[in-house]
Amino acid sequence: MIFALKMLLPAFTAFITWQSLAPSSGPALFWDKGLHFAAYLLFALVTLPWTRGLSSRLFGLCAAVFVYSAALEVIQHFLPTRQMDVLDLVANGLGVLVGVASALVIVRLTPTGWRSLLLGERIDTHQNGPACQ
Repeated sequence: MIFALKMLLPAFTAFITWQSLAPSSGPALFWDKGLHFAAYLLFALVTLPWTRGLSSRLFGLCAAVFVYSAALEVIQHFLPTRQMDVLDLVANGLGVLVGVASALVIVRLTPTGWRSLLLGERIDTHQNGPACQ
């Protein structure tokens, strides 16, 4: 289960990359910024199993997600079928921020067993509590 949760990050990264760089299917729709916000909120959340409960890792991974979104926007500038949009970057950044806040709340409110699973920790049944690998 931990492996499956950890594989969400590379899978979601591939999905976001494809969606960002594939030829556009037409003009941007009015909910485009909402889609950017939601996608990057989820992107921030799927970093959670890689953090092991360390907020510094969460902030670092989410900063990397935002930098990655900026890189994708810059690449779009050079693609004939896409265009760079600063407002997309703003929506991405807001999504990452809300994702980080949501992740911190989820970790705080989740019971220990589920928290260990979300954070990618192996639960050692021979000791009192989850053990870090």
